[in-house]
Amino acid sequence: MRSITFGGISSLSLGLTINCERTVTGGAPPRNSEEVIPFRDGTVDESFVDGNRHYDRRTLTYIFNIVGADRAEINRKRSQIDQWLSGTLSYLYDSDFPDRRFTRAKLSEPTELQFLSRNFRTATLTAVMTADPYMESISGTRTEIVQLAGRTITAYILANSVLCLGYTYPESPQMTAEISGTTMTLTYDLPGADYAGLRCFDVSGTPDFALTGGTLGGDPVTLAGAHNFYCDVPPYNYTLRLTATVAEGASSPYVILAIGTGIAFAHDDSRRYAIDDYAVGTHTLKVSGQTAAFSGFTLPNGDYDTLEIVGEREGVYDLRYDSVERSL
Repeated sequence: MRSITFGGISSLSLGLTINCERTVTGGAPPRNSEEVIPFRDGTVDESFVDGNRHYDRRTLTYIFNIVGADRAEINRKRSQIDQWLSGTLSYLYDSDFPDRRFTRAKLSEPTELQFLSRNFRTATLTAVMTADPYMESISGTRTEIVQLAGRTITAYILANSVLCLGYTYPESPQMTAEISGTTMTLTYDLPGADYAGLRCFDVSGTPDFALTGGTLGGDPVTLAGAHNFYCDVPPYNYTLRLTATVAEGASSPYVILAIGTGIAFAHDDSRRYAIDDYAVGTHTLKVSGQTAAFSGFTLPNGDYDTLEIVGEREGVYDLRYDSVERSL
């Protein structure tokens, strides 16, 4: 027997059956945005963004069968159904789709009651609901990594192991640099009391260079790119030493150090990610410079990737691992 579950409550628990012949679970309507340009044949189609088709919310029209002793009982049941379906945004599970669920479903217009018998003991109730265009599998896992907050956010994935939440510059950011041939040695006295914990580093300035290694208090640091590395900073003062290659004849470098908070991060090629966007306004996600959907994106490099969120208003973003499948 067909049933739905919404807000954690099953239609069967309310004594409802579904009229399957009249119930319609509509597909996701493709978004069409064609513009007529004066003095030009045809139209300009803006339905595709970055080559991807976009969709509007789908409509789900459920017809429930209601049986009662009299008209008053039928109306009480209608009130109970309205209370069940109204005032919440929830997953909707339909037994006709046993492996998937609708997301962010809600009642979109008032229910409609129609009596079927002269004694007012049987009726149907029409409930029109909408849901996100994509359904998702009920299998798979979601695990939160970190919450990001702000208007414009840039985070970095370093060498598959560390998520850097953004770099800031200490009060004395300049590093001492010595050049011998094509080797540059950089040193900086790092105040461990101020920066204890897992930290990410970005080294920039002139001349152009590529890091080749480094130590902090004798322990090696982990290189994450030509100018980036990370390590655990103990709560003691240590001298940070880095080596880099430069062009022959380079001289008088001005090199600065930026420091960011790091979070342990486990990435492999099979992982997919999602960002829940709780902010209000228009927001765009870019992964290593390419526009991406907020759900189901991957990290293309796995070595040194950037996540950029640009929005019109400040908000909170939940970054998570996400292996839940999405489909129309």
